[in-house]
Amino acid sequence: MPSLPLRFSKRVTAPGDLPPTAPGGELVLFGRSNVGKSSLLNALAKTAVARTSKDPGCTTAMTIYALETRPKGWVIDFPGYGYARRSKQVRHEFSIMIEGYVACARPSARVALLIDARRGLMSVDQQWLDHCEGADLPLSVIATKIDKIKGAARTRILAELAAVAASYKVADEKVLPVSARTGEGLDAVRRWFLRGL
Repeated sequence: MPSLPLRFSKRVTAPGDLPPTAPGGELVLFGRSNVGKSSLLNALAKTAVARTSKDPGCTTAMTIYALETRPKGWVIDFPGYGYARRSKQVRHEFSIMIEGYVACARPSARVALLIDARRGLMSVDQQWLDHCEGADLPLSVIATKIDKIKGAARTRILAELAAVAASYKVADEKVLPVSARTGEGLDAVRRWFLRGL
């Protein structure tokens, strides 16, 4: 499947500064710090559209990418949550940023919650699942870094995530496993990005 036509647009720090909803809608990426959102975007686009770092917490604002399809859409990458080394004030600001977006429930938005397959679902992820369901936002779960786990451990974690997803009325029951490093699952995630456009 062809790479996604992603182009960096701008960074904003408040939901009110987001551009109007694009004709093709918008895709929103939530996840813990160091879950691999930027690496996944680069792999999907096959070019370095997103800044990556070995240190968690590289993304500090809502980063907007134009999905140059017909019709055009937005991809919005939110700062990672749950990074303990950030100050309490910064963590609070990031939470307010995400809560503000979820509360406004922009039309045509779809959310991908990225979960590190090595870590599984954590309580802070559960919190954002609850927020998204409360706002009736269509939700999918993407299990990143799937190449890092093998065999029975892989089967177990994907089954656990699928069970969690199935328990949410707005969630797609199918969890999308992906590896930005090996390319596994990239086409399935690309199809998710393009669905409905």
